[in-house]
Amino acid sequence: MPPVGALAAELIGMTQAVEPEPLDQCVERLARLTGDRCKAKNAARKLQTFTESIDEAALAAEAEVFKAMSDPFRLAILSRYRLSEGAVIEMMNLAGLMVDG
Repeated sequence: MPPVGALAAELIGMTQAVEPEPLDQCVERLARLTGDRCKAKNAARKLQTFTESIDEAALAAEAEVFKAMSDPFRLAILSRYRLSEGAVIEMMNLAGLMVDG
């Protein structure tokens, strides 16, 4: 009995002979890596669907949040409150800010 990969390749060859379909470079690369053109096509379709579903505006908004959180002062505050709770006045005192009243 021939290996499963050989049977799959033969079936794919028969399918391509019936309906020729231009193969994307991504599919070609994946097919070479996996040895299975059908799996490569499915993976390429999933990847394309995933990339089309990405919301660029949401990513930009999330990037802004991460930029803000990368500020050393803000990271110090987060570190402090990760250890235990505290009041806002404590945070201000730690930051060296004066509080009236």
